[in-house]
Amino acid sequence: NPYSYKENQIKLLKIKEAFIYGDIDLIIKKNLCFISDYFDPNYLISADEYRNNISFSKDLKFIDLVIKNNYLKSRNLFQIENGLYIKSGCGKNFFHWVTEIAPKISIYFKYVDKELNILVNDGLHKNIMRLIEILNIKKYEIINLEKDKKYLIKNLYIITGISNIPFEFRYKY
Repeated sequence: NPYSYKENQIKLLKIKEAFIYGDIDLIIKKNLCFISDYFDPNYLISADEYRNNISFSKDLKFIDLVIKNNYLKSRNLFQIENGLYIKSGCGKNFFHWVTEIAPKISIYFKYVDKELNILVNDGLHKNIMRLIEILNIKKYEIINLEKDKKYLIKNLYIITGISNIPFEFRYKY
């Protein structure tokens, strides 16, 4: 079956006690791992797999976090009470940021009134940071998720995919 593009209904999800990692586009809750609601490992390669941050089992059912640094050390763990996760493996690319991430901030402020922190990739270009500041109409704190850091988010809010732009196909068609 060739890969087919699909559209999902946009939803705001709340995940309690979730772990996220700086510079890796994963959400981990207990033994479950979430990448993206559009991601299908049968056809696609995620940005983190491409960058050797994760690897899949041969049957594509399990993910291993490639630990380049010891995320398990408690000194690398940071806790955040409430956070809107707008990070993406391609989030430093302006096109991906404008089409996939920026709309999530606008949607959140239009439909939700819950005070939180905005969680973004560390090292974003100054133009992207300026756009975040413009969209951040309620002036919530913006937290840069630093590479090699592990974050426990007590109440993690995510907005499902706005657009379906695959990073890379697993096989040639």
